[in-house]
Formats: sequence, structure tokens, C-alpha cells
Amino acid sequence: MVSTVFFTGMLYFKHELIGVYWKGDGGLFVITPVFVDQRLETYIPIILALAVLQYIILIWKFISIQWNKPLAIANTVSNIASCLLLVVMIRDNSLFNQEFSSQIARLAGVSLSQVTTALTWGILNITIIFVLISAWDSVKGFRRSPKKIFKLNGGNEL
Repeated sequence: MVSTVFFTGMLYFKHELIGVYWKGDGGLFVITPVFVDQRLETYIPIILALAVLQYIILIWKFISIQWNKPLAIANTVSNIASCLLLVVMIRDNSLFNQEFSSQIARLAGVSLSQVTTALTWGILNITIIFVLISAWDSVKGFRRSPKKIFKLNGGNEL
């Protein structure tokens, strides 16, 4: 939850600080942000809504003391929505500042195509890890919820 609050706050209040830094002329730090401000602002309401949903689920977990089916379903819906948002944002080429890759290539002394390839693989790996962790978290919620046994006609259990 701490990471959700931190990253949501960072994206909402100071998203321009997420980027590449280097010392420019006169010893001052220069930054090239990762995101295009105007495009990121279109995602902010959805990011905030998902953060509030996760906070509500956290409070629900504390109140319930143990997992139950409705809580597991809400947690799964939150995880699916977060994964969908991540995939949509990553596929949105206008979200990312094109100058960011150029600055990394210049500072690292490599070609722009090498940086683009490395960023593509890095983003793909982060997305896969995020989806796997979300799936594991969703399954864990259902596994921790109590199993109810229903009895029908003559005591047969289902």
C-alpha cells in the first residue's frame, strides 16, 4: 500500500521528476522527463480511482480480518483493472517523451536503436512481472477465503 500511495502521489503531484538527470552547463542538474505531461494527465483520474479502490480493499481486509469471496472478487477486479491500465498506458506511444530515449542514448554513448530495444524489453519484462504478481494475488485471495460446503438431499456434499 505504501508503494501505491508513493507512486500515485508522484504521478499526480510531481510526474516531471520521473526521468533522466544529468549535470548540465554550470553544474546544474537537467532533467528529461519520461512522460508527456498533457497525455499523462488523461490517465490521472483512472490512476486515482484505482488507488482509492485499492485503499478501500485494504480497509475491507482489516475490517473482515479474513478473506471472503466478495473481498477476493473485489481484489481480482482491482488487479484486472490495474493490469489493463498498465497495458493501455504502455501501448500509448504519445505518453512517452521521445527526447527521453535520445538523452539516454547520448549519455550512455550508445545508439538510439539499442536504447529503444533495451527499453522495449525492460517494459515488456516489467509488464509480465506485474501481471504475474497480480494473478498470484488474485488467486491467493480465493484460496484464503473459507470453503463452504453445501449439503443437498440426504447429506451429499458438494
